[in-house]
Amino acid sequence: MRPLKVDGREALGPGHGTSAMPHQASGAGALDTLTVEEVRSETALRALEREWDDLLARSENNVLFMTHEWVTCWWQHFGRPRSLLSRAELFVLTVRRHGRLCAVAPLMVEVERFVGISARIVRFVGQGMSDYVDFLLAEDRDALLEAIVQHLISRSAAWDVIDLRDFYGALPNLPILRTLLGAAGCVWRTECDQVCPFLPIEGPWETFYHRQFNSQRRNRHRREWRQLELAGRIRVRFVTALEDAPDLLERLAAIERHHPEAESGRPGLLNLDRYREFLEDFLPWAARRGWLTIALLECNDCIVAYYLGFWYHGRWYLYMTSYIREFGTFGVGRLLMLRMLEHYWLTGGEAIDFLRGDELYKHDWAVQTHQNWRLLVAQRPWRSRARKWLWYVLLPALQRRLPRVYGVLAFASENGWRMTLTRVVQRFECAVLGMGHRAARTREEHR
Repeated sequence: MRPLKVDGREALGPGHGTSAMPHQASGAGALDTLTVEEVRSETALRALEREWDDLLARSENNVLFMTHEWVTCWWQHFGRPRSLLSRAELFVLTVRRHGRLCAVAPLMVEVERFVGISARIVRFVGQGMSDYVDFLLAEDRDALLEAIVQHLISRSAAWDVIDLRDFYGALPNLPILRTLLGAAGCVWRTECDQVCPFLPIEGPWETFYHRQFNSQRRNRHRREWRQLELAGRIRVRFVTALEDAPDLLERLAAIERHHPEAESGRPGLLNLDRYREFLEDFLPWAARRGWLTIALLECNDCIVAYYLGFWYHGRWYLYMTSYIREFGTFGVGRLLMLRMLEHYWLTGGEAIDFLRGDELYKHDWAVQTHQNWRLLVAQRPWRSRARKWLWYVLLPALQRRLPRVYGVLAFASENGWRMTLTRVVQRFECAVLGMGHRAARTREEHR
């Protein structure tokens, strides 16, 4: 992998694998030397698998989206350079004490360009597809975060802005990180990102169900189920091995194509090529590890609703769902949720996590929420602060208030001004030709 260059500068410096820099931690661990390494190739990232898994098992934020399998699979499909014009490169930071891995910052640098101006933005690997992302830390949180921040500052020539989305808010890593960045002279801002409802598994299922829903709503559930049974032979089943249903993903994609919102811009992840390829790679991997669980509601052996989820480290993750519009009047999504939650509850575990999104149906069942955060960081030099203002203040305002102007500029940034002018001329010629046809029809009508 060649070093990414922007305006003649290297984005991440020379080298293809890892580079190490020693850092002396302050505070309680001042006598320990922490070595920070940069992982910049996919080969080096894959080589961390055993150490990564060991670190994750020792970490407080042991969540599905921080597993080595998820991160590497995401990079392969969404981050890996696909051409010489690729604009992304790994920037994963690992921290070792006496050779033992004790922290990982799963980062990458993406280069974005707009009307000739470029910005090198540090993001989480997995950002967008991952509901919770954070730094993996085993112990001595303050010292490890300080080592990571010192390394980022020492490599300030490699980035302009840090934009970390869906930062896991259940641990104190973010407040400590903000303090360290401020002390290092950076300008930062945090904002609420996504709400993640979840349901702790506590006590008997019937106790929860009766507490959550009054008798009227419970009667409605029973009435809907009886009506659904009149439509055909009903079955709820759970798939944990894709070998048992080799064509299952295609059948689920077909359900998404018949969802009520499919015609209004919701084709479903399984009908988007890159997401489909990602899931086709990750789901068999998850099934082999015992993580996969897909709940299916079938009517006469036809799947009418599904919920794709995962079981990981004592927690159920409900990742994506859909149902066929023709069965919407039966409340199949709600009925599948009821049977699925009861099954997961009785199977055992710590909690059922509905993940990102503030949809009303989640709050019917969830009783608590996690708050994810967004962290934006710029360096003190005016170039970094100007890029942060351009990308995160001016461009969003332009997109919101003058969408057509923004669309033209975005097209020019992606395809060049020559292609943009060609497109404008073509549209102008079509408009003139259309006016001519309309004028000719008007003259004919007057005759």
